[in-house]
Amino acid sequence: MPVEIKDAVMSWAKATKSPYSQSYYNLAPGEKDWGKTPIGSLRASDHWNFVAKQSRHCHTLVRPVPPRTWSIGQWNGDCYVILMSIPFVKLYNITESEIRTLPKNVLRAYEKVINKRRKMYHAST
Repeated sequence: MPVEIKDAVMSWAKATKSPYSQSYYNLAPGEKDWGKTPIGSLRASDHWNFVAKQSRHCHTLVRPVPPRTWSIGQWNGDCYVILMSIPFVKLYNITESEIRTLPKNVLRAYEKVINKRRKMYHAST
């Protein structure tokens, strides 16, 4: 998850992780389920407009959300309006905890490449 999305989720007064994926909602447990999404609620996720249990879920006003992108969307009662999108850049199969243990020079190089790719992505959108 990009740091910008992580910071946004951390700023929410309430946050619940989906039991099915790496998606997060600004709701208390029990306020969201497959058939119930409160109007105005926020969702942070890397997947949108998918089919599950024989119906379309997490559909967005503007389709498609670019692949390999984390976004925050707000439910308007009919679909999610995407408020923020950040490209997900993963250079290697490495976890966040492993990133923190990298030598400083390697970490700086890793961050430099990620920032360059983010700038290129934003310049193309």
